[in-house]
Amino acid sequence: MKKIFILAFAAAISAACASNNGQTVLKGKVAGLEGVDEVRISLPSQNIDTVIALAGVPEFSISLPVDKLAAGIVTAGSARGQFVSDGTVITAKFAGNGIVFESDRKGSLSSRFQEYSNRTKESMMEYRTTMRALNDSTGISEAEKDSLMEAYANSFFEDFSAYNLETITANKDNLLALAALQQVYYDLEDTELDSLLNTLDSAVVATPQVTKMKSALTARLNTAEGKMFTDFTVKGEKGDVSLSDYVGKGKYILVDFWASWCGPCKAEIPYVKKAYEDFRGKDFDVVSVAVWDKPQATIDTAKVYGVNWNQIIDAQAVPTELYGISGIPHIILFGPDGTILKRGLRGEGIAEEIAKYVQR
Repeated sequence: MKKIFILAFAAAISAACASNNGQTVLKGKVAGLEGVDEVRISLPSQNIDTVIALAGVPEFSISLPVDKLAAGIVTAGSARGQFVSDGTVITAKFAGNGIVFESDRKGSLSSRFQEYSNRTKESMMEYRTTMRALNDSTGISEAEKDSLMEAYANSFFEDFSAYNLETITANKDNLLALAALQQVYYDLEDTELDSLLNTLDSAVVATPQVTKMKSALTARLNTAEGKMFTDFTVKGEKGDVSLSDYVGKGKYILVDFWASWCGPCKAEIPYVKKAYEDFRGKDFDVVSVAVWDKPQATIDTAKVYGVNWNQIIDAQAVPTELYGISGIPHIILFGPDGTILKRGLRGEGIAEEIAKYVQR
């Protein structure tokens, strides 16, 4: 036991010294966790995945390289938590199934990350609790209930979005910018997102997350409303089929990008079907493009939902990458010459948009 203690103590001293050379010291005491005899520490961005055997000494200390753009993970039994290796001395405190990380420096990135994570978690819990309470409320009509829920949701996400945008602005060179971007990415207009990404530190822009965002953004800007369509070709059982087989041929074409496993996609099919039945003819047609799906599942689901118009099966990620589509359903109306007239159509808005150009 004495030898183990000396080794652990020596490691702690070594780690503490290393923290002055661009290293992080991560330490903790695993007390009160019954049956836990090891701690796993992972820093995937640095290819670090270490298991520390406690061997009767419920304390650990390890020196880690600094990486302000990725989260590390500590696991001990059922307790799990994330930290940022920010070059400070970080103490892991175990509580039930969670782990709280405290830095020796006030206002450190590690501390701000904990604060952001806690606030985000608490905010989402508050949102779910309030929406559930409004939904279960009695003594008011369904219309009033819906109105209250919509008003609360709009107010909540306006505040939540503002908080995340402030977080990004204050953390342009670290993990917090990435975390906050994930929260607001889908809600920003493409021009807003483009401007925001251009303010970030080059190291953040070079991360896989932002690289993917920028790639999708570029694709959307290249296929924005008013732009000419971008063609793609899919190999099918009966030969190749291209978007240009339908689009740019003199008709208004509604294209529905969907998948059989996607609930919201299937919820849009009745609206697409009604548009097809009301407007089809010499000036209008519909094409459904199955993405991210298994061909047979697409065929079976299309049959169940009465999809009796043109289909492109097994397109996978080919069109979604070209059009910067990160979520489905995504429904686009193309003009007779192939110009993109409207993106992101949903529900009754589908027929309303088509009616601007085509008579029933």
